[in-house]
Amino acid sequence: MMIPADAVAIGMGAVLGGLSRYQTGRLAAEWIATDPHRLGKFAGWHTAAINIGGSFVLGGISASPVVTSKPSSPSRRVPPPPSSSTYSFLQIIPQGLSPRTKLMLGVGFCGSFTTFSTYS
Repeated sequence: MMIPADAVAIGMGAVLGGLSRYQTGRLAAEWIATDPHRLGKFAGWHTAAINIGGSFVLGGISASPVVTSKPSSPSRRVPPPPSSSTYSFLQIIPQGLSPRTKLMLGVGFCGSFTTFSTYS
């Protein structure tokens, strides 16, 4: 069951994906127009490049693990990070995507960016 927040996330991703596709296509067309005799052979291929690149991004989003946020209890105290040089920044960032982020990036952004059907 989709909740309104999921629909808003998909819509936001779709708007950003559509704008990104438009800008990428416009930049490619302008680049080809700078030297049509030499670069004219690339006309139309930018669409394939956008779709292939977006498909790779969608594959990465689909393969990323799902993380769910756990409510922290007020009585639990989080210790400060150790001061040793072995502490890594990667230990404090999430190692996956939330389900809503996957919807926003996968269905919304990639679906709009690649113009593939969201249904499929």
